[in-house]
Amino acid sequence: MDRIEQHTGYPISVSMFEKDLATMRNIPEPFNFAPIKYNRGENYYYYDDPIYSLSKISLKEDEMESIEMASAILEQYSHLPFMRQFVDTVKQIRTMVKTTHQYDEQNPVNHVKLKRATKSGGQQYFQSLDTAIRERSVVIFRYHSFNTDKASDYILHPYLLNEYEGRWYVVGMSDEHGEIRTFGLDRIISLSIETKIKYKVSDFNPDEYFKHTLGFVRPSKGKPEKILLKFNKLRGKYLLSQPIHESQNLIKEGKDYYIFEFYLYHTFELETRILSWGDSVMVVSPPKLKKNIIGILDNNLKQYI
Repeated sequence: MDRIEQHTGYPISVSMFEKDLATMRNIPEPFNFAPIKYNRGENYYYYDDPIYSLSKISLKEDEMESIEMASAILEQYSHLPFMRQFVDTVKQIRTMVKTTHQYDEQNPVNHVKLKRATKSGGQQYFQSLDTAIRERSVVIFRYHSFNTDKASDYILHPYLLNEYEGRWYVVGMSDEHGEIRTFGLDRIISLSIETKIKYKVSDFNPDEYFKHTLGFVRPSKGKPEKILLKFNKLRGKYLLSQPIHESQNLIKEGKDYYIFEFYLYHTFELETRILSWGDSVMVVSPPKLKKNIIGILDNNLKQYI
């Protein structure tokens, strides 16, 4: 066991070791029913077939490199709630690649780095909410919104767990509101699954529900509207290379500007995104959104005067 840990660089439990042996013995691909035997007198495992070798696994060089790359990227997400149950699996994949491939320890796959968000609150409720969604169960939770001074109790029929910029949210039918609402997990104080309340089955489609939303919350009232934003050339090139929303459409290009059209709900997140672009953007329409942005910028400027 110690030699395995030294070779792979990962801690190995007895149960993990035994499961791996069983897998190798009983699975045709890629292990081809590994002929593993145990020598009780000498206390070691060995291949009964002297010509058997894991290195004969029929994967090409580029395929092995792709597996190593994919497993390394997955490992960077091991801190996320839904990935915890797969941590051991990812480690085993990387171990297999090391064992069956001429793996260069001096040049591991660390040249691809994904953004890793800081740990947000409420992740201890992720598993319970995931279970409730899968089993169609109602949850009752105490919630303290950032907009209020007091906490409130809610009954929710959860449909979706949604991550946005490092924070997790649960979307579902709220009995108190009589409509679909979004709640941040980091604002939940306590939560339990309630089996005595009948779960409200819904045809909720997250893609349709958030289709005209920039961010994670869709307003309960109002409709999406046409929004025109004017960007300078530099910022506009960023939007051309990576649209911020599927409704984005370039409608005019000038000497030093681009005008893009969007079809979105007017939300707090939309205003926040516009403000984050600073003086590289101007709201052309609608008038209400333009007025809100001017008011926020005016109040902000007063803080510096």
